[in-house]
Amino acid sequence: MNRWKRVGPWMLILGFSFYMVIFAGCEDNSSNVIPENPDLETLNIICHDLSPRPGAEATLTVQVDGYSPDGAWPVYTWEAEGGSFPEGNSGISIKWTTPEDPGIYRVSVMGSLEGVTDTISKYVMVRNFDELYTGRIFNCSPIFHFGALYFFAEAGAVSPRDISFLGFHCYRYSVSGNVTLVSNTEESVGGGLFLKLNTSGNTVSGSFIRNYFPTLVQQRLEVWIFPLAFGDKFNITRDGGGIVPRMNQHITPEQDQFGQKVVWEARIVGDRPDGTQDLSNIGFWNRVANDTIYVTNSHDSMTVQQGVDLKVIHRYYNNIKPVMTPSGDTLIYFVDTTGVFEPCKMGIEDNPVVSSRKAMMISDEEGIFEQAGININRSTLFMWNKTFDLLGFISRSRQLCFLDYKNETVTVVDGVENIKEFAWSPDESECAVVNDEGIWRVSVAGAVSNAPVYVKERSTDEIIGINWSPNIEDPKIGFRMVRKGKTVEDSYSALVLCMLNTGINVYASPSINWFSTYELSYTYSDYSYMRIFFTDEEEIYAPFPTPAWSGDPDRNVECAIFHSYE
Repeated sequence: MNRWKRVGPWMLILGFSFYMVIFAGCEDNSSNVIPENPDLETLNIICHDLSPRPGAEATLTVQVDGYSPDGAWPVYTWEAEGGSFPEGNSGISIKWTTPEDPGIYRVSVMGSLEGVTDTISKYVMVRNFDELYTGRIFNCSPIFHFGALYFFAEAGAVSPRDISFLGFHCYRYSVSGNVTLVSNTEESVGGGLFLKLNTSGNTVSGSFIRNYFPTLVQQRLEVWIFPLAFGDKFNITRDGGGIVPRMNQHITPEQDQFGQKVVWEARIVGDRPDGTQDLSNIGFWNRVANDTIYVTNSHDSMTVQQGVDLKVIHRYYNNIKPVMTPSGDTLIYFVDTTGVFEPCKMGIEDNPVVSSRKAMMISDEEGIFEQAGININRSTLFMWNKTFDLLGFISRSRQLCFLDYKNETVTVVDGVENIKEFAWSPDESECAVVNDEGIWRVSVAGAVSNAPVYVKERSTDEIIGINWSPNIEDPKIGFRMVRKGKTVEDSYSALVLCMLNTGINVYASPSINWFSTYELSYTYSDYSYMRIFFTDEEEIYAPFPTPAWSGDPDRNVECAIFHSYE
């Protein structure tokens, strides 16, 4: 009996499988009866290397299972919609010269065994794919604005996986290959956390280290905003406070779509070194006034009688994760006065209207999140649906949730569990959701597709960096698939595209060597940092964790940006 076994994505000689018959001496062995007639079943086609270049030489291999009473081997005949077979179109593994024009091509193979035939087809994307060398160790969050590629990368020469990591910077990659630092605070040491470009693409904000000292337990972090093209940069917070070895931190800044308003969480150090007296308030900055306002109160006190003495009891709250509505007229943030972080809102059309501040509560004791069983924290990623004024997020119990701040309601989506990532579609009528099974479509009303649009081939596969193409008429979902093999040689990652109109799924890149130690830890970022990006022309920019570059000692890369294009 010959039985094939796949060892890795580069193992291209696969054998033909015969049924094994075991005689156990049982009275009823009908399940082990040897078939009288030959049987043939083609299982899969493998293209090496997944998505070849135009005019390249690829290798096609068929995986087959079957039975022959005479021990015969099947004969295979190949066809393709384009390209040619320079060494003939017969064989279990053959050479295929790909078409000169990029595109998606159907390849087919027919197996024939003693009069029994079976045919299988597969779609292969023929596409160009190159690495963009930026000179940085770790590259993530690629996005295109005004004809230039922007990305985040490490500040200095320390990877985000290192315990000595000092933050990211924003960089610009030009067509000529030049890399320019955008987020220049003029500090010699340290970068930023919570970096984000605003939706109009004219400014980037972040929480940047100021006056770094290695002996500090908590470094000073201040909110900066930087123009991408022209204009002035601002240090919005300008805070030199704190008590050594813990300094004040201004974190999780969010901008409006034009970079005219910024909100953030201000963590002001208290007298106790354990942080139990720290203040956690929401800050607000308006470019016109260029002034900082704090719009919440994270501390209250009450005087109580204890015997003959009066005692002041203090309570401290956390106000976290501020975001502005797409229209820029309302501030949403979350506070744990009831023990669970509940959403609050406040008007901020010109300046904050503190008198309009209110928590979204069911009663004085219970908020809408507690009633729905929702928990969030500072690591929760919130993403606006501008069309329907919904704030989408994944709860700590990995549920997909939609907050309707106008009606003060929250929806917990049923029918899909253990959510890892999600991304809104271009028209924002739905989102793509990643869980342990694959990728699902979920409408803004919370309706889940009857079946996944993509099912993981192996339970150990990972789906990372999911995003939508901008073409609403021909929608596509792209992501990076990680195949975790038993060995390094059997482990790789690659781009995958799901064509939603046709149901066709194809690779859009070759396989890239993969090591688990090169994946980004979300200690310093969120999953959106590894998201792939589509241009309007549907070129794809994607961060790929890769083994350190060994061919050039000056080119030590841990995560590179790759470009997939026609």
